[in-house]
Amino acid sequence: MMSNSYGRDELFYVAPPEPPPSRRPPPGTVGVAGWVRANLFSSTFNTILTMVTSVLLSLFLWESITWAVADAQWSVVINNIQLLNVGQYPNAELWRVELVAVYFLMLSAMGVVLWGSMTRAAMLTLAISVVLLVLIPIAATAVEPAPIRFIVGHDFNASPMRFVANEGETISLAVEPINDVDTATDENFTGLIEGAQGEQNSRIKWSEIRRQIDQGEIVLSDYNLPVLLQLLDAEGNVLAEVLSTPEHPVVNLDYQVEEDSWFIANATVVAENVNLQETDAIGLPMAPSGHAFIRIDNVSIYRTKPSDLERLRETYGEIPQVDCYTNDRLGCQTAERSLPYLGKRSPGKYLRLQLSPYISSVASSVIVAIIIFVVAFGITMLLKRFGDKSTEKWLTRINLIGWLLIIPITWVLLAGLGGENPILSLVSVPSERWQGLLLTLLLTFISVVASLPLGILFALGRRSGLPVIGTFSVLFIELIRGAPLITILFFAKNIVPFFFGSGADLDDVIRMLIGLTLFSAAYQAEIVRGGLQIIPHGQNEASMALGLNPYQTNYFIILPQALRAVIPATMSQFVSLFKDTSLVSIIGLFELLGIVELIVNGQQQYRPFVREAYVYVGIIYFVIAFVMSAVSRRLEETGSGAARRR
Repeated sequence: MMSNSYGRDELFYVAPPEPPPSRRPPPGTVGVAGWVRANLFSSTFNTILTMVTSVLLSLFLWESITWAVADAQWSVVINNIQLLNVGQYPNAELWRVELVAVYFLMLSAMGVVLWGSMTRAAMLTLAISVVLLVLIPIAATAVEPAPIRFIVGHDFNASPMRFVANEGETISLAVEPINDVDTATDENFTGLIEGAQGEQNSRIKWSEIRRQIDQGEIVLSDYNLPVLLQLLDAEGNVLAEVLSTPEHPVVNLDYQVEEDSWFIANATVVAENVNLQETDAIGLPMAPSGHAFIRIDNVSIYRTKPSDLERLRETYGEIPQVDCYTNDRLGCQTAERSLPYLGKRSPGKYLRLQLSPYISSVASSVIVAIIIFVVAFGITMLLKRFGDKSTEKWLTRINLIGWLLIIPITWVLLAGLGGENPILSLVSVPSERWQGLLLTLLLTFISVVASLPLGILFALGRRSGLPVIGTFSVLFIELIRGAPLITILFFAKNIVPFFFGSGADLDDVIRMLIGLTLFSAAYQAEIVRGGLQIIPHGQNEASMALGLNPYQTNYFIILPQALRAVIPATMSQFVSLFKDTSLVSIIGLFELLGIVELIVNGQQQYRPFVREAYVYVGIIYFVIAFVMSAVSRRLEETGSGAARRR
């Protein structure tokens, strides 16, 4: 009998009294540092490529942000925000557009509860949006207003400038002579400069003076300009005045405001009333020469929307009538649309003059939209959580019916209904007035909703094996895919009405919807056909063995799997369709891109700022396309993508 050679202690593991030291992964191999090291600095070539790309990207971001803050004139966006959003839709009927938005928000909130989840990122985005909308305008009030300037000269007087001031404020006026080369640069004269239409426009004059200075056509040291600077009340009575003479060219005028009212700043060259001491070669008094800026401080600019002007009339009285030397009826008011910024802006000035007015323009609408979404989300969540299965079932049905009816309801609200009943009748608004972002979203949404089922039918028809249906499907798909979209749109504009009778007069919006829908359906059919081809044929055989007919097989088994598999390609097509709606501007519809052309070509003062308008439109396109892509990723996570990972 063999004896066990192992001792008793060797048969059992006894844990040491102290735990072993922590065996953490080496620093730089996990987390953000690990990802950066593995993906950006994994080799010498990747390191060089990362450094070069980082330098180029940093330079691009620096130049872009510097231009946006210091140089860009975003007033083209701020003053035309309504045109960009809804175009020339009648102001009295805008409540219909707002009602459509409320309807869409409520359905979206219900859908998030019933078919998705409110993620932490979405809640954080809502919170940040509300905070920024509230804090940015408050912070902007602490920034000193930029001075307002306009030019007078020996050969012309400037238009009087009308503005408002509140009780207790001190209006400050000053004459700033342009009599030295160092003071002739934009950095010395920064602020808001009058730039309305007409030859007397101060911005045009200043540009011409700068050109003459650079070419030596003007000698600034010859400045010899007497200017009478006056502050008038709304009735034209002189409240205070001061005279700038060649001996004392820099003068200031301060006035304490006693009540909220309109005021007028007037500057006049008064050479005939001034005893000039300088004489020319033959002993005669020298004629005045030179130019000067009239500076106005402690005055806030205002917007020119009809509602804002009406508020000004209610608060400060009727706008005083003065002789304005420009062709623009608002050219001699301190209004945003007439006062481009001259020179480099500081971040504080950018906050007050550009960002805060834009936030103020959209803040109320965005806050109301967030409140509506949150309330609808909360009510649906409570009903779902505290109700039974039948409650959730009814909520789902209501939401589904709401989405099915959204297109006819939206069309009726926007177009209007005729009739004698004052309750049911709505003022008819022709589709030519549907413009801007409203038209872009309408074209995209209806085309997407209509093209998806149409594409599915053509895909099934192409695979059906039926000669007539299959041939027709193939011809339609290949003909549409073989022509560029712009050709399809011109076809829809000029040829489609003939299919509805010789006397048919279809709206241009309907024609474009037909063209976009057919174009998207052809591509969608090929996308769906690719999804159908990945379904194993054995599933068809299994469904036949269970006694399912072809309709039941496709509806319950084949299509759900095929459509989930092609979610990325389908959403990519829809994003492309959203961007392609910009082509309708070529045939005369003013969607988001077309309304920019209408703004910059129809309003002369905005022509130099077309770059800013296109950048803003590009940002809108990016945000909406990014949201559509995010929805696609969410569907992938809860659909075919999740199934494949399991």
